[in-house]
Amino acid sequence: MKYVQAETGAIQPHFIRHCNEIGQLIYWHKHLGQNVQVRQFKQLRWLLIDEVLQSVIQIDEPDHLLFPHLQTLSNIWRHLPAPSSVLEIGLGAGAIRNYLHFHYPQAEIITAEKNPEIIHCYKKYFGGEASNSLHCQDALNEIKVKRTFDWVIIDIFSQIDAPVFLFNQEFYESLSHILSLNGSLFINFLAQHDSQIIQLKRLLRAAFGIDVQVEKIPGYANHIMWLSL
Repeated sequence: MKYVQAETGAIQPHFIRHCNEIGQLIYWHKHLGQNVQVRQFKQLRWLLIDEVLQSVIQIDEPDHLLFPHLQTLSNIWRHLPAPSSVLEIGLGAGAIRNYLHFHYPQAEIITAEKNPEIIHCYKKYFGGEASNSLHCQDALNEIKVKRTFDWVIIDIFSQIDAPVFLFNQEFYESLSHILSLNGSLFINFLAQHDSQIIQLKRLLRAAFGIDVQVEKIPGYANHIMWLSL
């Protein structure tokens, strides 16, 4: 297990590189050229799309965050007032959703995920609690709702890069209208170049009028970008 999890409980880079080879394949589905897998090794179960690791949970403790960037997020959350409403964009295997349900049981948690196959896998293999608040919808449509959220969490990417809409000023303008007074926005951003971080900071500054905070995850392309109004 030393090649799978570090002493902190976080997933090791070795596991991420070889996750499509480790363990037992328990689900496989291919549709319209997309390959979705669920694999398991001992108490770990994870989701891959086109052999790219999306999310991983510990079966006996599904609320336990295993990715280093998610552990960084949880450390930030502990110092903020508990939210009463959360919009999560991107489901994966539901690691964030499971964590929020456990630690903030009074909060309303809505997750937008456009891929119905991912929602199916979450319900069957990764907990699937409160599935009635799972919206099978594109993020750009979900943020057009006529309401506000205390927290908005964006954890989504295409292959090894960030989705194109994360560089769209209109997207952040829409987000600014659904974030509550004193609300917080969190983005797991995979940056391949420093210029991408600079560009995203400018977009967020223009939309929200304040500077974003950035925490680089050592050894990974992940950057946690967050702001509180």
